[in-house]
Amino acid sequence: MGKDTNNQQHMTMEVSELAEEERYQTGDKAGETGQYRFDSLVEGFSQEQENKVIRVAQDEEFPAAPESGKPAYWVKIK
Repeated sequence: MGKDTNNQQHMTMEVSELAEEERYQTGDKAGETGQYRFDSLVEGFSQEQENKVIRVAQDEEFPAAPESGKPAYWVKIK
């Protein structure tokens, strides 16, 4: 039982860490200057843009997806 409990705690921590990752949507303003990676389209899916990284300045709006021009989510690279 002890081993299962440890695995469950570890899985819970991983899920919590993922939940804390802040996503920004097209049109949102960046809280800080940095590099951000394409996370996903707001609606739908695009495999071609998964590894796209952009630089966004503080207070600059996040752009649409580079390939399709559709609204997208972005995540800051740590």
